[in-house]
Amino acid sequence: MKVIVEETERAVGLRLAEDVARLALVVHVLFAYVAALSINAFFALGEELGWRGYLYRRLGSRPDLRTIFVVGAVWGLWHATAIGLLGYNYPQLRWAGVPLFVLHCVLLSAFMLRLVAAAKSVLPAVSFHGAVNALWGLTVLTTAVEGAAGEALGGLGALGLAALAATLILLIAVGKSPRGAGLRIH
Repeated sequence: MKVIVEETERAVGLRLAEDVARLALVVHVLFAYVAALSINAFFALGEELGWRGYLYRRLGSRPDLRTIFVVGAVWGLWHATAIGLLGYNYPQLRWAGVPLFVLHCVLLSAFMLRLVAAAKSVLPAVSFHGAVNALWGLTVLTTAVEGAAGEALGGLGALGLAALAATLILLIAVGKSPRGAGLRIH
């Protein structure tokens, strides 16, 4: 098969492997967008009604640091047994992936609670959660590091956490909080 691909590439003047990879990425993003707003949002709805609906209201409906931490930590710990026992998102790290996922959920909660506060609805968080579930897998497909090191460093690991934290800090620094939904640092 490799010979056929190489001969076809030479005859046509294309790099089939690169072109197929680009096409696969575009198709994945298009399907992920549809999935984010449909099936993924449907499955995220239950969690979002619990975390950013019920729990957020019980904690005072303010996206302050305490609320962000509690909602994010509960959300992350909700997945702990799936991560540790089944390898959900961290098939190599398993239990060692739990703290990474909890931090991931805390940082995502900062964004999601700001959306909920601005919209006075849980629906933006449902869509956001659906989009994260649909697109985050691309970080696994596009990282050069494999295995446990890739999980520890990749999109749900240190690099993903750093990107989320940097984005959050940048948003706070430039004051891009929706009116009435600013992150209150007390």
